[in-house]
Amino acid sequence: MTTRRALDVIGEQELVAKGRAVVRVGSKQLAVFATERGVLACNNRCPHEGYPLAEGTLDDRCVLTCNWHNWKFELETGRNLYGGDALRTYPVEIRAGRVWVDVSDPPPELAVAERMARLHEAVTDDSTDRIAREVARLLGLGVTPERVLLDVVARRAEHLEFGFSHALAGLPDWLALADELPDEAERLACFVEPLAHIARDTLRQPARPFAPAAPQFDPALLAEAIEAEDQARAEGAVRAALAAGVSDDELAPLLARSALSHYADFGHSLIYLQKALEGIRRLGGDARWPLLGSLVRSLVYAQRDDLIPEFREYRPALERFGSGTAPLPTVTELLELGTADTLARVVDSSAAAPLALYRVLLDTAAARLSCFDTTWATRVDRPVSDNVGWLDFTHALTFGHAARSFATRQPELWPAALLQLACFTGRNRRYAPGPPPDAEPLAEASLDLAHLLPSILDHGLAEPIVSVHRLKTFVAVRRELQAGFADAAHVAALERFLSAPMKRRHVVRTARQALAFVRRED
Repeated sequence: MTTRRALDVIGEQELVAKGRAVVRVGSKQLAVFATERGVLACNNRCPHEGYPLAEGTLDDRCVLTCNWHNWKFELETGRNLYGGDALRTYPVEIRAGRVWVDVSDPPPELAVAERMARLHEAVTDDSTDRIAREVARLLGLGVTPERVLLDVVARRAEHLEFGFSHALAGLPDWLALADELPDEAERLACFVEPLAHIARDTLRQPARPFAPAAPQFDPALLAEAIEAEDQARAEGAVRAALAAGVSDDELAPLLARSALSHYADFGHSLIYLQKALEGIRRLGGDARWPLLGSLVRSLVYAQRDDLIPEFREYRPALERFGSGTAPLPTVTELLELGTADTLARVVDSSAAAPLALYRVLLDTAAARLSCFDTTWATRVDRPVSDNVGWLDFTHALTFGHAARSFATRQPELWPAALLQLACFTGRNRRYAPGPPPDAEPLAEASLDLAHLLPSILDHGLAEPIVSVHRLKTFVAVRRELQAGFADAAHVAALERFLSAPMKRRHVVRTARQALAFVRRED
């Protein structure tokens, strides 16, 4: 129950003579207008950028225009005619020739509901600055960032056409980063980043409802549905699992096997599973369905890269894994090998301890990143198959971290995990010739990567897809450092990636490739 708080702010005749007035009520600054529809009051600061609305234009329809950016508000209701932030208005009474304004706040639950609805409008409009303002308002009302993010994820998950995306994958990492930051604005930035990414990924996308639960949960049917690319059956199976009380610890091994059943989506499937589980742990049980439903949809739609000629040796190598007795390869040796030869060499040494082989492959992935020939990322004269960039190299590190995490708990996953990591390192040989430069010795303090946090947070990049890849790579390298599977060479590779300019629009290359494609159509 909110206590009503009405205050005497100005004499009616004085207001009529002036037409409008600015009055202060504690920390509030109100604009009060004498109109043909009576006395009306609102916040003086425009909800867009804070310019004074008392300096705005009020027409005979009681539409108030902020002259700085032409935002227009219905002064009687506060509705924004352009669909942006609403303007707060206040009830007014005239008592004995005095203007009284009720400045009492609405009940907290109502205020939160209203702000949450306005946040969803901002997300739907893909308006990052408005998202930031609405989140700040919700935090000011005592709402936790986890509750804000969960509400948005729950409402927008069905708008992700192909399921789980980097927008959801980055969510737990942004929240974890916020935990480390003492600055309020930097923490807010971490909450806004995943919301802005969700907004971008769901922009103008209609809802595509998830399938209803199957009659009962059958683990074998879940795997079969994903393999058959049967979206409805796969979603129904997961929903049935949740309804039956199947825990994440029970579901995770099943989904990990499906994620690694192919060299899927350039490693994204396993990374997405890892981030879905981390997101659930952070947001709570109510996040299970939107995150796991989105995940299984993405597993169904994932491209199966092991079916294309470039990786045709993967499946035979998987069948032979464990038959080799050769010693571990060296990084120098693997840097000279393409995909087929890397797969063969890993099979040859497959009797070695999986973690030892993993370390060599992860070191090789970092070395590839360190010697990436960046001219490939800017050339305009190559075919589509040579469209490579930084993310083709960083994916090996993020996939490697996810693969180690799951295979350590499920040893039967090691063959697929190691051979898929080999696919990354072998495939990238063409674009990263030669040994990497020696990493300069780094002080022990720098290995905690704290010195890189400013470049992760205040990245200055327009596309959320790029900023989240920077964050994911940072997180993967830091966790591998903490686990003892990375060292200064990995940090040097990460620093090179984070400090490099990244060309994101390839106008001439796209035009050349389009012409070449069209000419070959007949």
